[in-house]
Amino acid sequence: MARQLKSPLGRARGMGSAHEGSHHWWQHKMTTVANIPLVTWAVISIALLAGQPYEVVRAWMTSPLTAVLLMLTIFNLFVHAKIDMQLVIEDYIANKAIRLGAMLFLQASLVLACAISLFSVFKIALG
Repeated sequence: MARQLKSPLGRARGMGSAHEGSHHWWQHKMTTVANIPLVTWAVISIALLAGQPYEVVRAWMTSPLTAVLLMLTIFNLFVHAKIDMQLVIEDYIANKAIRLGAMLFLQASLVLACAISLFSVFKIALG
């Protein structure tokens, strides 16, 4: 085994960064900030509708403003969840093949779940 003369810091210097960390950090912070009013609105609105008949809830969801806010909330929550789960996968799965499979499964399942959720709200909103 050949002995290396450079320290770990010396070997790491000059390799550069992936230049993606700040983008993911910024995207995570933006979805967090957007989730505060959206989720607050959704929780309060749904709590006020508790115990109401189906027709009242359906009428509430057919409002254009409500439908748009619900879709924004759903989309933003899924994007935020994807960022957080992707970070966990990248940090804690060492095997590259398993990590790739987990990332593909995560992406596909979240896109499918988000699409179904958005379609459901859209379908109810249009009647």
